[in-house]
Amino acid sequence: MSINFILKKYTKEETIYKTARLWEEIEGLRKSGFETFNRKEYELIRAMGLNETLCKEVKNIRKKIGLPEQGLSADEYISIMRNMDKYKDIMFGVESRFNKLLNKIHAGYTLSPEVCRQLYNLVLCGHAVYTPCENAIYFTSNGFSPYEVEKNHIVIAIARCSTINALHQFINRNADQLERMFDNLYRESPTISERDIRIYEIRKATGLPFHKIADQIIREFRLNDKNAEMNYDSAKTAFLRAQHHIGKLFSPRKGTRSL
Repeated sequence: MSINFILKKYTKEETIYKTARLWEEIEGLRKSGFETFNRKEYELIRAMGLNETLCKEVKNIRKKIGLPEQGLSADEYISIMRNMDKYKDIMFGVESRFNKLLNKIHAGYTLSPEVCRQLYNLVLCGHAVYTPCENAIYFTSNGFSPYEVEKNHIVIAIARCSTINALHQFINRNADQLERMFDNLYRESPTISERDIRIYEIRKATGLPFHKIADQIIREFRLNDKNAEMNYDSAKTAFLRAQHHIGKLFSPRKGTRSL
């Protein structure tokens, strides 16, 4: 499989697409303002075309997701990318069907990071398509339950080709969104003191009245300080405080039933 390259240059009016095959062509386009692969990436992509297993699987994937055996031509691909209506009609379905195959592909083959980045493009049109490094940094799920992702974690995915400078730019561009996301995070749970836990344990296990629990706590914790103020009211308050915090550690969501 002969792998060529699709490169882009952004202007205020439009995105300009060009195809290239040789390094000299890519270098020339870079000097003209196109975003291009570096020499190492170029060589690795050219080498992919010599991997017979990869070439065979690319054809198999095309068949499974409803693409022609040779994929889209470069002209077809560029035409679709320039037309949002075409993109929605064609690409969304193709990408969705491709993504459904990914787990099986990774289960059956060992893929290098370079192949992972270009596999969809190779399947789609047989070309490698350059993706700017800044687009390789994005907010993503962390693999936890969707209920918990936004509340417990802010996850930024960083591709291998990215740089520290690109990460700094990403954070600067998304500063307002990050601030809103931070505001939505769960705050750290308050500490439950050992004394509160013990009061909760005694009350749940024995049902003793709070004035007797207060006396037991004074003995157990050797509270000889007159300012400790361990009495009926303080023991009851500690019990309710512990009950509230313990209950928040793990509780069913509203409208759900336990398993």
